[in-house]
Amino acid sequence: MLQGLKSGAKYGLYFGGAVAAFVVAEEGAGWLRERLEPPTRPNPNQDRYSWRKGPVHVADGAVAGGSLAAIAGLAFRLPNPLLIQGVVISTLMGGLMSGLQHVQDDLYPEAKFERAAKEAVDEVAAGDLDGEHNGDAERQPMPTAVPELGGLGELGTVAQQQAQAQGNKWWSWK
Repeated sequence: MLQGLKSGAKYGLYFGGAVAAFVVAEEGAGWLRERLEPPTRPNPNQDRYSWRKGPVHVADGAVAGGSLAAIAGLAFRLPNPLLIQGVVISTLMGGLMSGLQHVQDDLYPEAKFERAAKEAVDEVAAGDLDGEHNGDAERQPMPTAVPELGGLGELGTVAQQQAQAQGNKWWSWK
């Protein structure tokens, strides 16, 4: 049993070191890319603390994965076919990981809710929405669902009804 714990700790340290090296390599690739080519659009997810001025690019993870696989393959003196396979797979997986992070930033639901809420508040503050109250923002009803996300859905509607019954307004944008 002690030998199993030692082996597990050893491989855990190897895996942790590999993950840390990948993160450092990916962030380094992103830092270098932003220094050479400034971002064309702002980072869509400002809630995540980051030094990045723009969104994640697929190339960041691809460069990190390929370079780490090449370094590890050369360090362990892998045969050429195995080294090439490792570099190709690592490049694809690194690019996929960065691509999924990019998709997550674009589909981040809270950010969409916040943007839609801000737009609704701006519309109310800008003036009359339905022509009845002459810009009286206090009497304008606030929307309770984001149309671009398909409304609240069944679970959201049940939660909203429960909250209204208890006098709780956690679901509203006020």
